[in-house]
Amino acid sequence: MYVTDDVESMKIRVEKVVETGKVGEEHVTGEEEREAFNKWTQGFTCQDHPSVILLRVSAIMTNAPIILTLDCDMYSNDIQTLHRMLCYITDSPSRPNLGYIQFPQRFHGLNEADIYACELKRVFQVQPVGMDGLSGPSHFGTGCFFRRRVFFGAPSSFLPPEFPELSPDHVVEKPIKAQPILALVHLVAGCNYENQTNWGSKTKRWSVGLLEVAFSKYCPVTFGAQAMGPLMGLNYAHLAFMPIWSIPITTYAFLAQLALLNKVWIFPKVLDLWFVLHVFLFLGAYAQDCLDFILAEGTIQRWWSDQRMWIIRGLSPYLFGLIEFVTKNLGVTTQQFNVTSKVVDDEHSKRYDQGTFEFGVPSPMFVPLAMAATINLVAFLRGLLEVCSGGNVDGSFVQMFMAGFGIVNCFPIYEAMVLRTDKGRMPIKTTIISIFLSWALYTTTSLIMKI
Repeated sequence: MYVTDDVESMKIRVEKVVETGKVGEEHVTGEEEREAFNKWTQGFTCQDHPSVILLRVSAIMTNAPIILTLDCDMYSNDIQTLHRMLCYITDSPSRPNLGYIQFPQRFHGLNEADIYACELKRVFQVQPVGMDGLSGPSHFGTGCFFRRRVFFGAPSSFLPPEFPELSPDHVVEKPIKAQPILALVHLVAGCNYENQTNWGSKTKRWSVGLLEVAFSKYCPVTFGAQAMGPLMGLNYAHLAFMPIWSIPITTYAFLAQLALLNKVWIFPKVLDLWFVLHVFLFLGAYAQDCLDFILAEGTIQRWWSDQRMWIIRGLSPYLFGLIEFVTKNLGVTTQQFNVTSKVVDDEHSKRYDQGTFEFGVPSPMFVPLAMAATINLVAFLRGLLEVCSGGNVDGSFVQMFMAGFGIVNCFPIYEAMVLRTDKGRMPIKTTIISIFLSWALYTTTSLIMKI
């Protein structure tokens, strides 16, 4: 990539805007244009979402029939991208029902093991292929070509805008810098526009989280199934209800291990026929998961990181997201949980390249992870001691296997708690709190199981 002086100059101006929060006007010439520009930029002090403002502004300026959404740190690595997109757009049979064309995402700069499962292979590669066979993949937020018409209702129910200039069929005949164009741009970009029109209430729906959508009147199981069909409804339900995975994941991370510590056998014995069913379900689920990952050009190493991060998400962001959703609906104010700082130094980058996890910033989200690691380790050692002393191997096998499986997945956490001395290690305070809460949880469950 070659960086010209103009690009470098633009970079400096953008950084200045970010630093000061003010839009520069040095590139605007002429008194009338400068006055119109000042009025226009005043509209951006409101809380309207930038994408909504830009959608209206672009309609006034060009009203191009195709809109590309693209993050600033992404680009197309295929010179045929536009050609492929136009093949669908210009296809007469599919055009009436075509809303957007979503391209998959690929990521650079990942370490060899992709320890944080940032590749998101299922979301961007595996699942969209299946959804494409129904009504089409979900929108990823970037790398997507929209037909402008899609923002004005379904093919059979067009919702006309308040101004004809915002209609997807309107043809812009005046230059972008023409005074009437700039004046109308100021109007539709202003703070009060959505308060005076139906734009904000009847053509778009905002949601603050997946669970709020899942438990609203737009629930994918009901509304989605009616609008897109039952199979597509279930596809979106899988995404909307994702945080609820924290319930079974947390249960499997603690319940069997605490029962093992108290010598309570809750799974079938090895010689029981039900044991075969448990083995079949476990191996079948993991085999299918691994096969999907490998067929999508993944590696065994990255698949292992992916399944480990699925467990970690269930014990941290999914769990805390579910808690915040429940407490919010109960009217209880909760703390906003932040995991790590976004500042990345050279040591941080070096540790990532070496495949080392970061736990250096104190966060309550690390506490359940450290608790699970502690309880699984202690439970396995307690079970091993029981077996060596002639205990019930047949009854404790499944629970010991689960604890051992947890230990293998928790190895980076053990490193961060005990073995590491770098800045990315888990704070001592977090480790102590986790051990204390693990002891308290064990004591409580022991009392309950003795009743």
